Amino acid sequence: MTAHAQQFNLFTQAPEPPADVVARVRHLLREQPWLRDSYAMLIGQFWLTFEGLDRFIPADRQDEFLRWIDNATKPKTIQNRAMEVQKADPALAPSAKARAARDWLSKQGIVR
Repeated sequence: MTAHAQQFNLFTQAPEPPADVVARVRHLLREQPWLRDSYAMLIGQFWLTFEGLDRFIPADRQDEFLRWIDNATKPKTIQNRAMEVQKADPALAPSAKARAARDWLSKQGIVR
């Protein structure tokens, strides 16, 4: 069933939240078009909406959080630099267990 075909009573029943990552991202991009311009803000809003981050950041501070995350060093940048450092200095490499988990994840294709 598509989101457009979903039926619910506006007064008594909220729509079901999207079930998978792709549907959740699509939902946010449709409902909040300003998120289309910043992956960082999209990630932040995703965490606030679907991952429970709203329990830790009060509603009146969430816009401030999204502005902050948009200007913060991106997680992918930090991840890439960590990988470079760990490759250059084996003493800083992750544990065998973490390495095995990363190797397994890297072969999984698109995560949904």
